[in-house]
Amino acid sequence: MHKNKLHKFIYISFNFIFPLILWPFLPSMGISIIGPAFVLAYIVSFLINIILVSRLHSFHWEKLSIFLLLIHTSLSLVLLVIALNYPYHAAIISIVMAITTGLLEGRIIISKIGNINKVTEKIFSFFQFIGWPAK
Repeated sequence: MHKNKLHKFIYISFNFIFPLILWPFLPSMGISIIGPAFVLAYIVSFLINIILVSRLHSFHWEKLSIFLLLIHTSLSLVLLVIALNYPYHAAIISIVMAITTGLLEGRIIISKIGNINKVTEKIFSFFQFIGWPAK
């Protein structure tokens, strides 16, 4: 499959999966099914993407990628539980969590890819400025 066609297929596949999950439950559950249907469609679409990329581009998971995915999944689940009980606290925690994981994982990724262009040079300079240089 050509690269552009694969890219279009990935985007279009979600737009088929979401209504297929949503439509049967909409009459009985109403608007409350939209969120769960979106999450389920996103998971199915993500799995389809992994399968396609694995077969077409010999993609394989690295330990660091799995670790980062598990961190985000765990933090998302914790934030969901907090949001169900304390929605205002969860809003504040989500901002702190986004900044913290953005800095931590940004540093991990920039350390892995190295200083290769002007954008990464600026990011390296930022981490140097805050006293946490990327190696």
